[in-house]
Amino acid sequence: GPARWAALRRAALADGIIDAGIAVLVERVRRPEAYRWPEWIEFQTLAITRGLAGFDAELTQLSTDAPGIAEIGLMCALDWLDFRGIGSGWRDAHPALVAWHGQLALRPSFAGTLPKDPA
Repeated sequence: GPARWAALRRAALADGIIDAGIAVLVERVRRPEAYRWPEWIEFQTLAITRGLAGFDAELTQLSTDAPGIAEIGLMCALDWLDFRGIGSGWRDAHPALVAWHGQLALRPSFAGTLPKDPA
């Protein structure tokens, strides 16, 4: 029903945030400087910003007690953004999202699966 579609839409939004972050990472870090396209970085950064704003607007619909596909996807996206240093400033721009993230980050299932630098 409607709750399932809302959860799947939010999960897709979380995936989109990560996709945009990967595009920024590739362009900013992995592509030779002579071939970097600043407008593309700006476009993808804006996609991250809009995605986070969308989650911020629907924060009351997200669970901290029984995380589902949307919450897991969003946690992965936020932790990945922090890990890669992409979309920096999301914590300053979305204090309610930071508080929500902090609650879920205390769960052993999330704390034990944070991304780690392979180095």
